[in-house]
Amino acid sequence: MSQAEATGTHSFVQAAGGQGVPVAGACALALLGLAGNYFSLPLFFGIDLVFGSIVTFVGIRLLGRRLGMLVAIPSALYTIVLWDQPYSAVILLCEAIFVALLATRFRYLALADAAFWLALGGPLLMALFWIFLGLPISVSGLVALKQFVNGILNASLASLILIGLPMFSKRRDVLFSELLFTILVLAILVPGVVLVSIDTRLSRLDLEDSIADKLQTTAAFAKSELRYAKAASVAGDQDATAQAALDRLPLEKDIGIRYVANNGHTIATIGNPDLSSLGTTLPGNGGLEIWLPERADAPTLIWWKRAKYVLRSDATDLMQGSALVTTAQAEPLIVRLQERNRRSFLILGGLTIVTILLAVLATHILSRPLQDLGLASSRLAEDVEKKTLVDIPDSWIRETNVLAEKFRNMACALVKSYSAIEKEKGVSDDLLHNILPREIAKEIKERGATAAKHFDAVTVLFTDFKGFTQIAEKLSPSELVAEIHTCFSEFDAIVTRHGLEKIKTIGDAYMCAGGIPVPNQSHARDAVSAALEIRDFMLRYQRSRAASGHDGFEIRIGIHTGPVIAGVVGKKKFAYDIWGDTVNTASRIESSGEAGCVNISAATYQRVRDDFHCVHRGQIAAKGKGLMDMYFVKSHSNQRTLFG
Repeated sequence: MSQAEATGTHSFVQAAGGQGVPVAGACALALLGLAGNYFSLPLFFGIDLVFGSIVTFVGIRLLGRRLGMLVAIPSALYTIVLWDQPYSAVILLCEAIFVALLATRFRYLALADAAFWLALGGPLLMALFWIFLGLPISVSGLVALKQFVNGILNASLASLILIGLPMFSKRRDVLFSELLFTILVLAILVPGVVLVSIDTRLSRLDLEDSIADKLQTTAAFAKSELRYAKAASVAGDQDATAQAALDRLPLEKDIGIRYVANNGHTIATIGNPDLSSLGTTLPGNGGLEIWLPERADAPTLIWWKRAKYVLRSDATDLMQGSALVTTAQAEPLIVRLQERNRRSFLILGGLTIVTILLAVLATHILSRPLQDLGLASSRLAEDVEKKTLVDIPDSWIRETNVLAEKFRNMACALVKSYSAIEKEKGVSDDLLHNILPREIAKEIKERGATAAKHFDAVTVLFTDFKGFTQIAEKLSPSELVAEIHTCFSEFDAIVTRHGLEKIKTIGDAYMCAGGIPVPNQSHARDAVSAALEIRDFMLRYQRSRAASGHDGFEIRIGIHTGPVIAGVVGKKKFAYDIWGDTVNTASRIESSGEAGCVNISAATYQRVRDDFHCVHRGQIAAKGKGLMDMYFVKSHSNQRTLFG
């Protein structure tokens, strides 16, 4: 039994109070085990069905090996009192240890117990009973067969109890395979044991009735002989006459007759009718008594073989107050019952083994489709994500196939839904990445929010169209939007190629920045390179517009480098933005520039002077900033000859 398969029992233990039932609970189970052996089911003459190991198996599963053995000891030791020999107790303790060791490996307790009796318990019991008790192999084998059936019956009943325990807790996770196996085994064992018990009792009653008839017939013949002898005798020794009459009776060797006077004096005897006063008399069937001699140290099975059946007949017609005591040895009857029960238990034991094998096979066949369905459900999320078909083997059980087909249909629907969701997610991700930087979008998806961050050095680029208002008045709204869209779409492509982050557009103004949201060392060079490409694009576009007789936009570009704060604010319509004096300064640099030129601040110039050909404009007055050093960027350094 695997750990997963024991969850129903474990959940009950947890519901009962923590990780295990305390020692007091183990002691209570031990008392129940003791009661299970005390209230045994007698079969015949010292062979009983005992039930203490039911509680032992329950204790092993619920409490573990150590406390489970504490439960096993009292019930095992009680068999010494029950059968007056220690060997059965040794066997039962070995059974508990063996099952405890295999309890976590075997799914079914009955299977573990069957393995014990076939591999160890049966041979060991026969050897101990033969060597130390002197019982014949046939009798030892009968006891071993009885113990084999008894053990598997107890293990199955214990499994049924363990299956039922979780039903009292909130978690009702009974294993279908274990329930099915247990029911199949019990369905054969319980009727079989009941039939054997009933057959044994009926057989004993029949045999005792035949013994009673035999003793009554023998007593009648004896009385007839004694009566004839008394009538034919002359005065003389009456005891000798009675003894001679009994001696003439053709008795079987196990029959004995004692003719007793009213004062207890034995007048005559034949056979072996001696009944010691130290013996025990028990009531029997058909008017018989069962006399047991003093037990001494004899084991129960041997003690019962010394018993005698006794029939007491009134013989007042022969002599006032006299009686005729007829006895028969119980051993022949016991031997016949043992032989009959040996066959019954041999058949029942073989049927039990076949039942266990068939139960394992049937459980596998019936529960495997459900297990496959469970495995498929556990892989469902992975299969849906991979868009693969759910693999559920077909079953020969119609209801299982219907359930599996519905599961497949559900899985296919989930795959389609997942694909649609994934497609929509891709669209939403693309839209989100168009609105926010990829890193910021990822952070918002994972954490639900993003914190504003300070950047020590960022290069901010502003563009603005000169004379936008005058040109806009000459265009229709749709033409104006189309013109701006054409220009800004190209700006987006240029900015993306140079690793800049578009921040926003405000009317005809376009704003982007380099060095955010992932800082880098090339942000100033990237921004200036993008600005030159934007400038060149606008010059080409303006010429093409002029060639077609339309006015074109002239662009001013301003760039400044400095610290900023960047982040996303608000809860609706997310927008990534930057704040700080650097932004204001970049705007002033742009407005202080000239159409068709890239105007940069001194801070940006210090970072790009080795990479670009720049012309110092001197100190230019910027609104709100005063005089500032500004530079026009003409070209990359390797293109100076074109602009020299």
